[in-house]
Amino acid sequence: MVYDKRGSVMVLVVVIVAAVTVIASLMLSVAMGQFRIRKSNSELRKAFYLSEDGLNRTYSNIYELMCDAREKGLRLADEYLTDNPDDDEGAEEIFVNSYKRYILDNVSGCAKGQNPRTEIINRRNLTFLGGRLIVIVSSVYISESGTEKRTYADIVVCIPSYAEVRSGAKESEMLLYYAGFNL
Repeated sequence: MVYDKRGSVMVLVVVIVAAVTVIASLMLSVAMGQFRIRKSNSELRKAFYLSEDGLNRTYSNIYELMCDAREKGLRLADEYLTDNPDDDEGAEEIFVNSYKRYILDNVSGCAKGQNPRTEIINRRNLTFLGGRLIVIVSSVYISESGTEKRTYADIVVCIPSYAEVRSGAKESEMLLYYAGFNL
């Protein structure tokens, strides 16, 4: 009887091909997993920045509202001064009250947008305390794949001095600032 070794070589080749296939599929699986992680991280980062953009838009809208309130208050105070030229204290009181009322009546309209969706959390409890109004703003961005990122910020609105506004010395930029973020 003659012993033939051809079958054992074929089995060895099949085992080696199977091992290479398993190693290649593992490497492909690891590469795909890392790709998914990177894609997920970039999507989260994009959602965060777009959510933060909603806060920045609301901040910008509040700044424009402050400029309008300052102009309206100054106009009403000047009208009062034409009737009562010696009553600067009364004009300042009219300016401050008009400024506060205009801000409180219109600040809810500053949070607009669908995606990111912004809203003022404390819109029912807005009150000037110590010459400052704290507006708590929430911004939510939802990506096409369903990734959601929510950010919060406290925006502080201060009341300008009537004399400085009248002289043009005080800019609104120093009267509006972020007090805190919650990411």
